[in-house]
Amino acid sequence: MNDKIEISGGDAHRPRVSISMITFRHEKWVGKAIESVLNQDLEDWEIVLGDDLSDDGTMDVIRSYEERCMGPFGQRLRLLPHDVKLGPRQNYMRTLRACRGEYTAQLDGDDWFTDEQKLSKQVRFLDERPDFSGVFGAWLETDENGDDGVLRPGF
Repeated sequence: MNDKIEISGGDAHRPRVSISMITFRHEKWVGKAIESVLNQDLEDWEIVLGDDLSDDGTMDVIRSYEERCMGPFGQRLRLLPHDVKLGPRQNYMRTLRACRGEYTAQLDGDDWFTDEQKLSKQVRFLDERPDFSGVFGAWLETDENGDDGVLRPGF
């Protein structure tokens, strides 16, 4: 496999936050994931998206958001094309390496942010504490129907 990463979208602007998002057969959820980023009060972000050759409508849903993901510095939805299935670990690492933000947030295509200030709170926390290298929070597991499951603490 070629290590060179070709991307669509974006330009030379370095965003405050890169959202690393991997997808595989996430047609039912990826729209909600992207919406949760669009709803953030922090606007200086990019989504770096690595789909692992989904065979459902995942890419159709993703492409339907390209126009809404335009920002003041250009396209904020950067797709990482490839023509061979990578598997979750390799897709994750490839997507993470393509992030160019000052900070990086992880959001899989079947997850979503529930707090519209999540990114701004975490950026502010890290800006005020240069001796910290990361933050994380609790998450709520839900089933396919969106029914609440178990609240999991952060690591």
